[in-house]
Amino acid sequence: MRKYIIAILVFFSFGSFAQTIGGIGAQLFIDTAGSFTMPRIQSLVPNSPAYDSLRATDYIISVNGASCKNKTVAEVVGMIRGISGTKVHIIVADTKQGNRPREYDLTRVTLNV
Repeated sequence: MRKYIIAILVFFSFGSFAQTIGGIGAQLFIDTAGSFTMPRIQSLVPNSPAYDSLRATDYIISVNGASCKNKTVAEVVGMIRGISGTKVHIIVADTKQGNRPREYDLTRVTLNV
């Protein structure tokens, strides 16, 4: 009987927490020039995690260790988004080929844009 009651209490405890999906505040487009595609930052939301670290000309090389080469905008956005307050590891570079890479651990936030 006790195990059953504990299971019910745990279920209701977790059910009461609402988790919101967040992002980093970067609008992307896909650079299709050349032999492969790569996501590039088009604009940044002011006062967002991306705004404080990235540039509007950066290419997103990888997200959480997964390559962004030949991915669609929807796929890359899906890789970046997650529960607000959690971190996402992003490698960006100055060029599509990955020149001058920089790594960031950005905290996802809920954006009202």
